[in-house]
Amino acid sequence: MFTRIMTGVIGIPIILCVVFLVPGWGFSSLIAIVCALIQIELLWNTRILRKKTAVAAACILAAGIPLLCWFGADAWIIVAGILVLTVILFGMAMSGNLRFDGIAPVYFSALVVPIMLSSFVAILKAENGIYLVLYPMAAAWMSDTGGYFFGRWFGKRKLCPKISPKKTVEGSVGGLVFSAAASAVYCAVLRFGFGAEPRWAVICVLGVVCSGAAQFGDLMFSFIKRERGIKDYGKIIPGHGGLLDRCDSIMLAAALVWIATKIIPLVTV
Repeated sequence: MFTRIMTGVIGIPIILCVVFLVPGWGFSSLIAIVCALIQIELLWNTRILRKKTAVAAACILAAGIPLLCWFGADAWIIVAGILVLTVILFGMAMSGNLRFDGIAPVYFSALVVPIMLSSFVAILKAENGIYLVLYPMAAAWMSDTGGYFFGRWFGKRKLCPKISPKKTVEGSVGGLVFSAAASAVYCAVLRFGFGAEPRWAVICVLGVVCSGAAQFGDLMFSFIKRERGIKDYGKIIPGHGGLLDRCDSIMLAAALVWIATKIIPLVTV
């Protein structure tokens, strides 16, 4: 627990500096690096795919998606990348170097994961997005915190024992509560710290929805870990495991926040 806390103490200021002090292309580059490293964790470390050529192709495509999102490249470039990946994968399959059932996980890892993480880039590009880009992290990670403490103090009924035996219904409710509370605090910081005008009620409700999405994402990737017989996806973050162990709960939350920004202005200045 001490290692986890110290990692957060060190990591949170770094994230803040990247968001507020580094140009947008730098933030997008960081997301691109994260997407590429996650390919190694999700495909190689789990032994889902042990073909270096295919993993390398997945890394390149995954890293390119957030960068293309930031620079506003036409969709045909992403399509071209998908076609190149398709040629590589099916070429390896036809030559006998890759089983056909190994192709689908590559598409999930190299396309779905970076597209969801690219929601952070899309949020940053949105109007007043600088005020919202950290919100999915706050909502999801506080949901994790609430789930941990409520589950430890009050947990009795198992939520999904076949996938994550330690998660409880009470912990899930605690995650919803903590995420809503964190949303209110986030709004207060925007209002009194930055002079922005957040939509308090909308953001607090969104926090509950993001908590549900975060919990679902956590269970989804926990299912993969349990199926592959591993505890963590990696060891790159002390006390937390791999990058995917920290990003699994924020990906869907970020996508929901980006969708919300397209429907209603969440913050005005």
